[in-house]
Amino acid sequence: MKLSYLLHIDTTGERGLVMLSQGGVPVAHLENSNPMEHGSFLHPAIVRLMETNSIGPEAIAAIAVANGPGSYTGLRVGLSAAKGLCFAWNIPLITVSSLELLALSVKQQEEETGNSPQGLVVPMIDARRMEVFYAVYDALSMDILVESNSTILEPDFLEKELKTHQILFTGNGISKWEKICNHPNARFVEAPLTDNVFIQCANRYFFSKKWADLAYSQPFYSKEFYQQKSTKT
Repeated sequence: MKLSYLLHIDTTGERGLVMLSQGGVPVAHLENSNPMEHGSFLHPAIVRLMETNSIGPEAIAAIAVANGPGSYTGLRVGLSAAKGLCFAWNIPLITVSSLELLALSVKQQEEETGNSPQGLVVPMIDARRMEVFYAVYDALSMDILVESNSTILEPDFLEKELKTHQILFTGNGISKWEKICNHPNARFVEAPLTDNVFIQCANRYFFSKKWADLAYSQPFYSKEFYQQKSTKT
């Protein structure tokens, strides 16, 4: 029996991605390098990807979407498209934390170089100024120890954890933290998010039937979305 496909969507950051995988193997993908154009890129890219590979909606088993934290607009673009297609095609929705993908990517990179991380892994996503989105994972089991959150970086950030653990920091937010953190237990590695990690994570969710609620799933901003109120009367 021919395996079904997973459709992967990530518009949370600088790179917009639409990808097809089958049986844990990448089939094809399209990218957009301009984050201001993720909205206009996404739907035509999905149509093109499926038409080019002669794949109809009936062959898609589920849609996996990177659900933040990340760009507010990008999160809404990706999740709304995924939810609409899942509803129309009557298939499950999988939402994956962008921080989890970063943590898995750096773990994979370190293991491939024979340098398996010990202690904790802390992915960081730039949230402008001195603020970052972050989470804390056990480096061996990849269990999440501190849920996704946002913080303004201060010298005492994760002070207790650094005293007792080696911590591997990764993501585009580490450049800020590296400037003010000189603890000997801190290590900084920039590991690019790989398509393979996205596929592996989505497949794990798929086979464990870890579906997102199609009606009530929302973008994970990790902090309150702020919109300045109009002063007009």
